[in-house]
Amino acid sequence: MSKMSLKILLPIIVLVFEKSDVHGCWCDGNPHPQDQFCSAAYVLYGRVISETFIPGPPDDFANNDAIWQYTVSILYKMKGITEEIGSDVVIESAGNSALCGTSLPVGKSLILMGGRINNSVKKIGSCDFIRELSDLSPFQTFYLFSGGPYSYNFNCKRRCTVSYD
Repeated sequence: MSKMSLKILLPIIVLVFEKSDVHGCWCDGNPHPQDQFCSAAYVLYGRVISETFIPGPPDDFANNDAIWQYTVSILYKMKGITEEIGSDVVIESAGNSALCGTSLPVGKSLILMGGRINNSVKKIGSCDFIRELSDLSPFQTFYLFSGGPYSYNFNCKRRCTVSYD
């Protein structure tokens, strides 16, 4: 084997056998708010009042095991919320944005559609619906906050889905 072949082959062998942890966040397209509402475990309109960073173990340099905890005061509940309006709920997010962790700005009022861990801990990620009320269209606002036959909640019960054909 020539020296030139060895110089080319050796880096290839090293790359093939090198093991590394790679994390990344991938969101599934751009779903319609109706679909996100129906698939969410909870939907609320609330004000973010505090954030707390809970670090992972000492060797967790990339914050893969860390958690952001946000305390949110409920202004309006739409789905999956048993707490009263005005009470506070804790919502968790991954500590690393590569794991779809997200940042909720303290002091902002947001519409949040998220999931649950073990049916109890509320979670939110960068792929979930996180919007300020001013960013919604009048129709979206109406469908979110109304309770009648033209609401996102009613359409979920009727098993309506959005078609993009």
